[in-house]
Amino acid sequence: MTLDKINFMNLSYLNAGGNLFSDPLLTQTTPLFDFNTLSFNPYMNMDTFVPTYPTMQNFNFNFEMPKFDMSMLMDMYNATIKNYQNQMAKFQDLLKNTSFVYNTKPTESLQDVNFNQDKAKEMAKNVRAHAKNKSSGNCALYVSNAIEESGIPVTRGHAFQMENNLRNNENFKEVSITKDEFASLPAGCILVYPKGVAGYSSDFGHIEITLGNGETASDFLNKNPKYSENMKVFVPVTA
Repeated sequence: MTLDKINFMNLSYLNAGGNLFSDPLLTQTTPLFDFNTLSFNPYMNMDTFVPTYPTMQNFNFNFEMPKFDMSMLMDMYNATIKNYQNQMAKFQDLLKNTSFVYNTKPTESLQDVNFNQDKAKEMAKNVRAHAKNKSSGNCALYVSNAIEESGIPVTRGHAFQMENNLRNNENFKEVSITKDEFASLPAGCILVYPKGVAGYSSDFGHIEITLGNGETASDFLNKNPKYSENMKVFVPVTA
């Protein structure tokens, strides 16, 4: 190993403006590594001074550097990268299948927004026309079809994913409703239940559209819709 720019600790002497090698008497009489006497510049260039001062050449600079197995380091690096990629893949998969429940509730009521009654009634009519007597597990498909048949574009997904899809759709607004208002909701309100809410699927949640008569519909006609504080209510609005 060369002695180029060895990092010694603490520099009070040189930082104060002194020059360790400017005084020949000092360099000849003071051992180089007497840390009780001198402080050293951690970036002194040893190649510059060793040939010049015999005193320094009299000391044995025996520094042994450990030998690294580069193949071992590469294996460690590759394993770390692979582990990172696996963890990111799991995280992305988790995001795709996670329903984020927002702690803040919307402050606007149905009366506060520009409720598009025509589109709402059309959506309710469309979903009711295709609803069956029993669920086939395709609630999000039937609701999305009813929305598009009314002329409103919508991003599709599982029931629980429709919460974010509708929230990010400029044609809809999320509104706040009370339990007392639930039974009298007009036709065309979209109810989104996150995973496991109100007893619906813990894997996909549920989504349906109100019909204006106390009933709702998706892939099936629901005569007893369920209220939950965790459900989300979206309505079509005019620009």
